[in-house]
Amino acid sequence: GALVEVGAARKNIQWLSEHLRMKNRSLGPPTADGAGLYLVKVVYPEAFGLPCEPSGPRFISNEPRKG
Repeated sequence: GALVEVGAARKNIQWLSEHLRMKNRSLGPPTADGAGLYLVKVVYPEAFGLPCEPSGPRFISNEPRKG
């Protein structure tokens, strides 16, 4: 929820920093449902020598998860 607020430009990075320092989730926005979250890309500094391309599958299913 907090990152959604920043991404939608309703809150700024300063607000997020203060929110995280409070360590009290009840004072912030509702948390986002994890079912809609997925990692799209990770970028590391070149100094680490890590590959830029993912080694796993490159698809995102919009089918509901079973189980």
